[in-house]
Amino acid sequence: MVQPDYVVICDRSKYENGRNCYGAPDLVIEITSPSSDDRDHSLKRIKYTRAGVKEYWIVDTNLKRVIVLSLYRNKTMIYSFTDTVSSILFKGLSIDFSEILEMMIPF
Repeated sequence: MVQPDYVVICDRSKYENGRNCYGAPDLVIEITSPSSDDRDHSLKRIKYTRAGVKEYWIVDTNLKRVIVLSLYRNKTMIYSFTDTVSSILFKGLSIDFSEILEMMIPF
């Protein structure tokens, strides 16, 4: 079992009790740390793919980049922390990481 940092679940029936997701979330966002970097890039990616997660973002704090993986379209986009990152799945969903970078405490 894995516990993502952020999830988007569009099907309310998957999130009945307000605590657990029964079925795959639509979007998962993981924020790496030195202790979780390998897990986020490998093990969690495999688990999310097998579970049917449609889109997976890895916010890599070490390399200062965001990897957007469309697991259902087999497409990968790589952004820097100075870019606006857009979802492949959700048109109109984008995050300006340059604004977040200004607020981040250096790792």
